[in-house]
Amino acid sequence: ASRSRLEWRWLILVVAFAAVLAVAIMLNTNTTDNSVSKLLGGIKTDNSDLNVNWERYQSIDVKLSETFKITESGTYHLTGSLENGQIIVDAGVSEVRIILDNVTISNPTGPAILAYNAENLVIELVGDNVLMDGVFYDSNYDPDVSGVIYSKADLAFTGKGTLDITANFADGIVGKDDVVIRDGNYIINANDDGIRGKDSVY
Repeated sequence: ASRSRLEWRWLILVVAFAAVLAVAIMLNTNTTDNSVSKLLGGIKTDNSDLNVNWERYQSIDVKLSETFKITESGTYHLTGSLENGQIIVDAGVSEVRIILDNVTISNPTGPAILAYNAENLVIELVGDNVLMDGVFYDSNYDPDVSGVIYSKADLAFTGKGTLDITANFADGIVGKDDVVIRDGNYIINANDDGIRGKDSVY
């Protein structure tokens, strides 16, 4: 009888331990799920082109031949090739969409696309596009400018095309705010980082 009572006590202890363990796992799982949900809930996945009505802005076709500077909101449809030059975006709080349509840009002394100011910068890919920088950057750039595409604005990529980046200096794509990749095909050969975002990359 004594042995039987002992076996029952052990059985009760094992069942109790298993129950406590199961509850702990459930609580931990719920906590983890809640944390992930909270994190994802804080990401502004609509902070770029999803809320922009591009039809209300001008649309400009540009065949590249020299450095091109964008200072106003709008859609800029770029074609052609540019050697020893770049696309500069200095548009304040404007909304800027750049369509790269089978474009080749090579800048041996700095970024191929440099965005100083914009509320949102959207790059849409059409066809095959090639961007390249050089091994050394001009000393006039700020020390943190280190990417073939460098943006101080929220940066979003869309389109079904391809973007082929060769980053000889350091990084391929650098965003000082959010970097969002919604679509497209990317080939990045970088001396340092392929894609880097200060706030987030998603």
